[in-house]
Amino acid sequence: MTRKYADSLSIDDLARAAHELLGPRYASTLKGHNELRNCDHRYQQISQIFEIFNNFEDIISAKRHVITLFGISRKIFSRSLQQSQKDMKKDGRPKILTSDQENAIINQIRTNAVSSHPLSQCEVLDFALENFEIALSYSWLHSFIKRHKSEVIKATASPQDSARLLIRPSTITDYIDILKKEVAGICMDLIYNFDEMGTSERHESKVKDVLIPADMKGQTIHYSIKRNQKNITLVACINGGGDTVMPLIVDHRLKIQPEVTSSGLRLDEDVMIRSSESGFVNEELIIEWLNKSAFKHINASRECLNDMDLPAIMFSDNCSAHTTERIKQIFAENLVKLITFPSNSTGLFQMLDLVTFGILKRRKKGIKTEFKQNSQADIINKLIQAFEQATTGNTNRKAFSRAGIRPSTTKYPYVAIIDEKVLLESKSVKEIFKKFEDSELPEANNKTVEFGFINKEYYEIEFQKRQIAREKARMKKSTCMKYRIKPKIPKLDKK
Repeated sequence: MTRKYADSLSIDDLARAAHELLGPRYASTLKGHNELRNCDHRYQQISQIFEIFNNFEDIISAKRHVITLFGISRKIFSRSLQQSQKDMKKDGRPKILTSDQENAIINQIRTNAVSSHPLSQCEVLDFALENFEIALSYSWLHSFIKRHKSEVIKATASPQDSARLLIRPSTITDYIDILKKEVAGICMDLIYNFDEMGTSERHESKVKDVLIPADMKGQTIHYSIKRNQKNITLVACINGGGDTVMPLIVDHRLKIQPEVTSSGLRLDEDVMIRSSESGFVNEELIIEWLNKSAFKHINASRECLNDMDLPAIMFSDNCSAHTTERIKQIFAENLVKLITFPSNSTGLFQMLDLVTFGILKRRKKGIKTEFKQNSQADIINKLIQAFEQATTGNTNRKAFSRAGIRPSTTKYPYVAIIDEKVLLESKSVKEIFKKFEDSELPEANNKTVEFGFINKEYYEIEFQKRQIAREKARMKKSTCMKYRIKPKIPKLDKK
């Protein structure tokens, strides 16, 4: 039985679709190739247009653009190229790789698996296409796996930041020691955590099928999470008492549309909205937010506790925009210890990552606004509504408890106690300790980014200034009391 193939499309239809989906450059390119008119079937057009695009862009981009143009799957694309190659071969036999080329694929599978970037089956085919310029099918790949079953096997990989697995157990214990020394005994209302997140979800978040070296059979396989970088950033901040600090939203658009506040949002009261060319935070924006929001909240908490010189804590990651020398100094001037997490450990220890951001992302998916979808007003209002739902007093306190910082409620105000058991018994931390039980495993690089109490030098200078000022005020008050003239009390005549 003769197989039927889809008929070819007209050049005009292809050019029109290319103009709408890819741009005018691609449309004009297709119009200039008359050989496309000789194609009887669509798979022939797919193959020829792929070659045309590949003349002025890389193979992967050309493949992606052809798939977009025809609205087909990767599998259909590969089959189309396979069929075209069969047409061109007199004997009808499909192309195969040489032994060296197959060994190169095996080596690439090993390299990626060891570096926590295991290749999926589709990515293996892409590798062959990019490096050998041969379109291979999934049938060929299954045959390849059978031929090399002693070297390559199928497996499943779970999402996880690969760098997290490089944290040493000693780093975890060092961090816990810092908590015991610097955080224990501090009022819960004065312990804060701030961080930022983009508006997009993680690009990959599910278990996926991959190929790995056969000698890795039985091991837990992870793949590094890719993140989509969007142009709107949220800076969030909560404290251990359950309070939420006014957030900051940074947009790449220089103008804020009037519709953004039409729902009743109060600028610089409910939310700060600022712009940057990239849509990401920088030192200047962080300092403005600290002065207009975070420090005001910290001082209000101190005022409620009747002591404006009580030390406060701010937890942060090691983002360069959060930890400049100027920012360290500003925190110290406000008597705030800036404590950073070890590199790649925010998923283990950061309060916002452990609870808040997860709730925020889930809530945001279910929110609908009255604004045009994906407009500035729609995105910002969704973000704020989800943020408010994710930062209730209960969830904020739960976030700190999950991070091993919980209140001692024997007397008020509540102060922090460090729950080491919570930190050490988390699934991820146990996995790290288990990985390093084998003494043959290589030690991680000792040259890690500084973490812990990173503005200690500036803080101690400010703390001494405050102590001297308090002592002078106390002495002055004592002197005034000593030389105060006592009023004469009139004696009452006894009758």
